[in-house]
Amino acid sequence: MNKIRAYSIFSLVLTMFLMLLSINVIANSQIEKEPIEEQYKKSGYISDKEAIEKFKNVYNQDPNINNIDQHVPFQVSISKGSFDENEQKLDLEYLNTKSRALFKVMVFPIEKEIPLGASEKIGKMEDGTPYSYQRDDKFYIFRFNSENYAYVLSSNFLGDNKNIKEKTFLEIAKEIKNQ
Repeated sequence: MNKIRAYSIFSLVLTMFLMLLSINVIANSQIEKEPIEEQYKKSGYISDKEAIEKFKNVYNQDPNINNIDQHVPFQVSISKGSFDENEQKLDLEYLNTKSRALFKVMVFPIEKEIPLGASEKIGKMEDGTPYSYQRDDKFYIFRFNSENYAYVLSSNFLGDNKNIKEKTFLEIAKEIKNQ
């Protein structure tokens, strides 16, 4: 049980680290005047569509997020993604370069699901699917599973995201599950 709790805490910290890393890319592009597209490229990111296709090709299944960018709660300036076959993780980022609003989507095979953290709250979607969420002063993390995949949706609180609510994540999760 302690191993599960330790893994859960580690996984949550890793997720938050990845979110902070993404925010750092945004901040660095402002400081260094290097185009943010270049910073993403240097970090190994490709287009979100290419990353989704790589994920599909490895798992021979659709993660149902082909049009996720249409459900992001702000106008997207940059859409990037990466797929790490070793970590078995699809990572998508949607950014508004003016407001610095960021929306992040991570998808894992269900067997790689990140266990719940102690501070996460739990709820149920209309169809009965359980989900968890956590809000702190820098971001919002929302997690749920489908039959084959574990999803993590997260957002900072900048720009149009400053008033993002659990309801927004529920609507996006519903779209993913209904595709």
